[in-house]
Amino acid sequence: MDNGFSCYGGETEAVDDDCHVGCKTPTREECRIPVCPPCPPPVRRKRSIHFGKKRETPKNGYFQPPELELFFSAVAASRKQEGCV
Repeated sequence: MDNGFSCYGGETEAVDDDCHVGCKTPTREECRIPVCPPCPPPVRRKRSIHFGKKRETPKNGYFQPPELELFFSAVAASRKQEGCV
């Protein structure tokens, strides 16, 4: 918005358009912002190492001790009696 006035430090001054006649943006090649080089390619992922074939589940199933359920139920019952702190 050029209304012929300029404000510097709270004071309004008249602006002379003649002082801006010789000013322009430099267009020489050395004054231009350089073009960014292309980004490097992404880093390749490491190949996963497979040690033989995929492990199968045990033929007899996983070990399930029968007293394991009793142990946890006993611990839960003793906590209910003591109350949580």
